[in-house]
Amino acid sequence: MSLDLRTNEVDFSIIIVTYNSEDFIRECLESVYNTIKNTKFSFEVIVVDNNSQDATVDILRDFPEVKLIKNKENLGFSRANNLAFENSKGKVLFFLNPDTRIISSKIFEEVYKIFSTCPKVGVIGIKLVGEKGEATLSGFSFEPLWSAVLSLLSMQFIDFRIIKDKNLLKRINNLTYPIEVDWVSGGAMFISREVYSKVSGFDNKFFLYSEDVDICKRIKDNGFKILFLPYVCVSHYESHSSRKFEKRIYYRYRSLELYAMKHYKKWQYSLYKYALAINVLEKLAFNKLFGKFIYNEHELLIRRANYKEVLKFLFSKVLGEKKEVL
Repeated sequence: MSLDLRTNEVDFSIIIVTYNSEDFIRECLESVYNTIKNTKFSFEVIVVDNNSQDATVDILRDFPEVKLIKNKENLGFSRANNLAFENSKGKVLFFLNPDTRIISSKIFEEVYKIFSTCPKVGVIGIKLVGEKGEATLSGFSFEPLWSAVLSLLSMQFIDFRIIKDKNLLKRINNLTYPIEVDWVSGGAMFISREVYSKVSGFDNKFFLYSEDVDICKRIKDNGFKILFLPYVCVSHYESHSSRKFEKRIYYRYRSLELYAMKHYKKWQYSLYKYALAINVLEKLAFNKLFGKFIYNEHELLIRRANYKEVLKFLFSKVLGEKKEVL
């Protein structure tokens, strides 16, 4: 990948998608400017707001240098990022969640150096640390079908991918060099502009969740490497950026189904789809029996409504499949 500066280009386009992000966006943007201003790199910051109903846009007005794109509706994570890309000019795209905080300018220096010297690198991810300073999972391995199905049928009580990746995180936590992985989290993801264009960006069908796994899969399939840097990190208030979205459970399952449809063989997809439906039925039963001890009444109603909507969607997919056979 060439990083030669062309007319009107900048080194980094820092892209943030907001949705009711008033609690974090100011701190996030301040951390961006306070770190990258200490480097030699040119940059732009693009924020796409997905029709926030809180004070997010008012806060963004305190940052006049931000290129703000205001959507009249919630377009979802993938479409919003693609919209930002269309309005960007950076050689390196930095997709950053609003509930993150950049700690050191070293991130930009390390990433730019790798992209400049390693043309086969398409994506770079960095370590995410939680509110207490602990390293959190931020990607790593594609999940084999048998493990995914077992995880679903056990309501995620048995998840070999999570176990494997947590053990890997412990082993690499103090490394001072990059490692190659299958995918990295979209919460803090760098992608070269050239590679992003080559795979046509994020898939707009992913409204929320799994879009990072999907784009890494497609980039990897195109012969590029996905690197993870365990020696640089950002602070991440995990999942706060999506927690306020009431249909997050529904879209999580929709994204899981879409990813399976895109990347599994037909028989694998059918098996996975039935496992998803069983998982939802299990979750409904669990919430009926124990939900009142875990969630407040409003959250419990939202969860039940989400699961029922997922079931309706999955059954429509199963019926559609049967009609095709007939």
